[in-house]
Amino acid sequence: LLSFWARSLDNQPARFNALLERDGGNYEKSGELGVNLRSADWQRFYVPAQAVSSYAPGELAVAFHIGAQVQRFDIAGIEVHNLGTSVSF
Repeated sequence: LLSFWARSLDNQPARFNALLERDGGNYEKSGELGVNLRSADWQRFYVPAQAVSSYAPGELAVAFHIGAQVQRFDIAGIEVHNLGTSVSF
């Protein structure tokens, strides 16, 4: 589970994708969320993810694809949680 906080700046809309993906190779995605910010208020976001394979240390990356438009926003409090196999999304 990926979680983070985000807010737009200047009360202007902002748009980006948050991902958990393999770091390199084919960049296979374990989780992805499209985020649309419309407020300067902090909002918490959750990206449910299920590993598509086993990853050695350093093989899983958090990525933010942010080049959709001219925009200003903050991201904070990025956390990745391993919930084991007892939780399904």
